[in-house]
Amino acid sequence: MSEDMVFIHVDVEGDTGFGTIYTSDERGIIFSKSLSNHLYPNNKGITDFYKVLSLPGVYITSQLSEDKTVHSLITFDKGGTWNTLTAPAGSKCAATEKACNLQLHNYFSASKHVALPALPLSSKNTVGLIIAHGNIGDGLNFNPPKVYVSDDGGYSWSQPPQLDGPHYYGIGDRGGLLWAIPSQSTPTNIIKFSLDEGQCWHSFN
Repeated sequence: MSEDMVFIHVDVEGDTGFGTIYTSDERGIIFSKSLSNHLYPNNKGITDFYKVLSLPGVYITSQLSEDKTVHSLITFDKGGTWNTLTAPAGSKCAATEKACNLQLHNYFSASKHVALPALPLSSKNTVGLIIAHGNIGDGLNFNPPKVYVSDDGGYSWSQPPQLDGPHYYGIGDRGGLLWAIPSQSTPTNIIKFSLDEGQCWHSFN
């Protein structure tokens, strides 16, 4: 329940792991279909449904395709329409990929043991800023993810070369400071930081 409306996931019949999202009017009485084939594995409490904290109406979730691949979608109008996430400019995909979109990892990927030291992050005090792990292609994969950053609420994304691979990350000073630490088995003395909402990154020992 958020922003004077209700989101409800309704499973299809049987133990399928997916269903339909419906959204309500401001009274919570009349519901309309918003998204079909919404991924929601039964009896596990796992969902990739994520509300971007700094912008009204922006949500990210995962959808199950007919070929059983899982891909990310975003809405900017409270579930009225859902769109794929645009890959950063210059991204390259393998010839085997059917599409070259950004796929964001969340709880479902974590349940499949993808290396995720941090889940998608936004802050109500930092308008439009989102940090998340992801991969480029037609669906989520099990490869070590990279860190992607958006400063416009998910309309566009960048992949800083310094954040290649899994990282811990955070937002400070109302977005004036972003920080990231590589996730690795051996100790590190390096912290990476950005002072311009993720455009440029620096390292400090």
